[in-house]
Amino acid sequence: MFHHFLRVAALSLTLTQAALAQTPPSLTDRLTQAEAPFEQGALQALIAIERLMQSNYDYGIGQSLTPGTRFILGPRATTMHNPAPKPLKADSFVTVIKTFAADLDTARTTLAQTPSETAAPFTLDLGALWFDVNGNGQFENGEAALPWIASIAPRAQGAGNQPEGPIEVRFDAADHAWLMAYTHVLSASAEAILTFDPTPIFADLLAAEAQLTDLPELPYDYDVTALRARINALASELEAMEAERDRMTKARNPFQAKLNALRQTIRSTEDDAARAALQNEAKALQEELKSPAFDITPLRRETSALRRQIAAARAKLPPEDMDEVTRGRQQSAQLMREPFREPLNTVYSVLTTLRQQPDPVHLDRFETHLREMLTHNRRFWDLVTEENDNDREWVPNSAQTSALGFEIPEQMARDWQAILADMEAVLDGRLLIPHPMMPHDIGINVAAWFDDPSSLDLVAWLHGVGATPYLARGPRITEESWIAFQRSTGGNGFGFALFLN
Repeated sequence: MFHHFLRVAALSLTLTQAALAQTPPSLTDRLTQAEAPFEQGALQALIAIERLMQSNYDYGIGQSLTPGTRFILGPRATTMHNPAPKPLKADSFVTVIKTFAADLDTARTTLAQTPSETAAPFTLDLGALWFDVNGNGQFENGEAALPWIASIAPRAQGAGNQPEGPIEVRFDAADHAWLMAYTHVLSASAEAILTFDPTPIFADLLAAEAQLTDLPELPYDYDVTALRARINALASELEAMEAERDRMTKARNPFQAKLNALRQTIRSTEDDAARAALQNEAKALQEELKSPAFDITPLRRETSALRRQIAAARAKLPPEDMDEVTRGRQQSAQLMREPFREPLNTVYSVLTTLRQQPDPVHLDRFETHLREMLTHNRRFWDLVTEENDNDREWVPNSAQTSALGFEIPEQMARDWQAILADMEAVLDGRLLIPHPMMPHDIGINVAAWFDDPSSLDLVAWLHGVGATPYLARGPRITEESWIAFQRSTGGNGFGFALFLN
C-alpha cells in the first residue's frame, strides 16, 4: 500500500503542478453544478472531509498525534502545517467532531433520495479534486485529494496497471451503496469519540496549564558558586578519565586485532596440533588484555558514574545557569500548553476519557451506524457482482479492473464478506471477544456491554475484573476470516479493509 501511495502521489504531484496555474473547481463549485442526488451526496461527503481538514488546520489538531481525527481519516488527512493555529477551548475538539457528524448526516440524507439500485452514474476526475485545507479558496501544494485517496485505496496489482494521466472514475449503482456504507463507518468513528466525551479531560489539562503561570517559588538557599566550582572540578576529572580511557583503548587495539585474527585462523585450521597451539596463544592474549594495563572496564564504569554525578549536580542549578534544565522545564510546560497536540497528552486523554461512563445516546448511534454499514456493504456486494461492464470502475468485481489499477478476485470478495459476518455475529452477541486472561471457552459479550455499558478502564479490562459483568461461555471470534482475507489480498489486508470498509 505504501508503494502504491508513492506511485499515485507522484502522479498527483504532476497533476497538481499543472493545475496550480489554473485552479480547478472547488468541491463547493462542483456541488452547485451537480444535478443528481448521488453526485450531490458524494460531493457533500467530500465537503464533510474538507471541513474536518479545515478545522484541523485552523486549530492545528492534525499536526501531531490527536485522538479521533487520525482514527477517522488516517495519517494522510492533511499535509499542510498551520504556523499560527487558533487557541483551543476545552470543547473545541468535540465541536469539530459534531460538525463532521452533522455534515455526514447531510450527505447521507441526500444520497438516500435515490435507492442504490437506481442511482444515476456520474464521472469524476480524481486528479482534479482538491481539498481547500487552509480555506483561502486557492489550490496550493498539499491540497490535492489524490494522495488522500491513495491512502485509503489498496495498492495496484502489477507494474503494468498503474494509472496514467487524468484518473477518471465512473461511479455507478454499486458505488452508491459503497459510499453509503463508508459514510456510516466515518459516522461510527465520530460517535465513538462522542460516546466518551473528552471535553472534561481537556478542561482539566487547560486548568493545569493556567496553574503553571502562578506557581509558588522556593529560594535556592545553598551556595550556587560552590556548586559551580564542584561541577567544574568534576568536569576536569571526567576529561582526564576520558583521556586515559582513549590512551588505554589505543594501546590495546593492536592486541585485540591480533586476538581477532587468531580466532579467525583457529576457525579455518584443520590440524588439531596447530589449532591447540593457536588456542593457547589466544588464551594468553586474552589474559593479557584482562591485566590492569589494558582492562578499561573499571574506567568505563567510573566514567559513566561521573557523568551521572555531573548531570545530577547541574540539575541543582537555577534555570538561568543551566540551559538543559531550562529547556526541560520549557518542554514540560509546553506539554501542558498543548493538550490537543502533544502525543503524551493524547495518550493521557484517551486513557482517562475511556474511564468515563459512556453516553448511551451516542453509543446507540455508534452501534446503529455499524449495523447500517453492514447492510449497505452487503447491498454493494450484490450490486457489484451483477455488473457486466468494465467502465472506469471505482470498486470492481472479479471481471473488472479499478481505474486505480487493482483487482478484486471472487475469493477476496468472499473472504471480506466472511469478516463482515463475524462482525455482525459479535454485535449480535453470537460470537464472543477473546480475553487473554480468561479460559478458552470464556469471552466478552459485546452485545451485553451495549445493553448496559460501563466505563472502559483499560487496566481493569486488561486484568479481567472490568470485563467480568460481560463475560459468557460460548464460541469466540478467531482470526480465521482475517487470515484468509490476508492471504487472498497477498498480505495487503489492511489496505483493502480500509478501502472496502
